[in-house]
Amino acid sequence: RSTDPTDQGIVAGTRILGPTTNPTVVCNDGEESETVISGFTITHLSSAVTGTGMLIDTASPTVSYCLFHDNHADDDGGGMYIDSGDPTIEHCHFLENAADDDGGGIYVNDGNPSVTDCTFDENSAESGGGMKSRSGDPVVMGCTFTDNSAVNEGGGMSHYYADAKVSYCTFTDNLAKRGGAME
Repeated sequence: RSTDPTDQGIVAGTRILGPTTNPTVVCNDGEESETVISGFTITHLSSAVTGTGMLIDTASPTVSYCLFHDNHADDDGGGMYIDSGDPTIEHCHFLENAADDDGGGIYVNDGNPSVTDCTFDENSAESGGGMKSRSGDPVVMGCTFTDNSAVNEGGGMSHYYADAKVSYCTFTDNLAKRGGAME
């Protein structure tokens, strides 16, 4: 945790920078909700793998009050990639992340993440500019999706074989060939 995860100035100044060939923050050893990543900025990263900013694989950490900014994946999940597990993502900001394939902000390959009170701004991807769920049962509540874009479908959000539950979310000025807000 940073010294004060709710102070935007501290979050902006508490940066995690990592290698450009692998995800920067990785939870892949069965971490549970007691593993808390809170109050960090994960920024300016680019890699040829999935989940440039953060990779969650078979884990269920709590990620809160983090800024994922300007991360780029040559594959899926510019800001975050989730592959199995039940992570809790809350009060995070996904800003200007990109994926050459799917899920500019977040990509869910499988799993049941809870994404609450998060902001997705100006993320881009082939599909699911803000967020893409390929499978699993994500719950997305109280989030805002603004100015995200996708080449094909789901400028704000896209779900494919996923049983997503979306409530109390706001979609504004998202663009895509099909489903500007959500598909």
